[in-house]
Amino acid sequence: MKKIVTFDLDGTLVDSFPTVLQILNTMDEYIYKNIDYDSQRDLVRPVMSKGGGEFLSKVMKGDFDKILRTFRTIYEEMDLSGEKLFPGVLETIRDLKKMEVYVVVFTNKPRALAMKTLLHHKIFQYLDLVLTSDDVPKKPNPTGLIEIRNTFPEVNYTVMVGDSKEDYQCAIRAGWQFVRFTDGYGNFGEEFVNLKIIEINAIKNILKFL
Repeated sequence: MKKIVTFDLDGTLVDSFPTVLQILNTMDEYIYKNIDYDSQRDLVRPVMSKGGGEFLSKVMKGDFDKILRTFRTIYEEMDLSGEKLFPGVLETIRDLKKMEVYVVVFTNKPRALAMKTLLHHKIFQYLDLVLTSDDVPKKPNPTGLIEIRNTFPEVNYTVMVGDSKEDYQCAIRAGWQFVRFTDGYGNFGEEFVNLKIIEINAIKNILKFL
């Protein structure tokens, strides 16, 4: 049985919150600049999965087109040494490749920033495909997962691993199995409480489902 595992990027493979927060705090339009770190974390992390302008509209005030351009320009030049992979990510991806599982990343990040992140953390070399918001509509639109499935027609077992409700909705709409990474940023509301969602608190635990 040929299998494919598609991972979300931020909040699933990479904890990029330190980078994002550092950028936000350089911008005058950031509305949470003068509150403590823990409060910023609790307010910013749950909306990061929305990506781009929708994310920034939750944490900024002003001309959002200008804000988005500025944010991305700073991000493209930012040193990523303050962020890190979640525990066990590289080891798990290597194990998946040994098992001859296709490994894909599907992110709401633009391609330039996604590639910067993947190359910095030495993930890209193991991937069979990368899809970004420059390639397909953002999650929860399922077009990306449908395209991934069509790229690998021999696959008969598909899993999406993510931390957000956008990831979940995308997977369900595409007919994929969804596994929630609970140590990510997470933005699941009360409407998801009674749903039977498979959950893992460590990326390596995805191996149990393959």
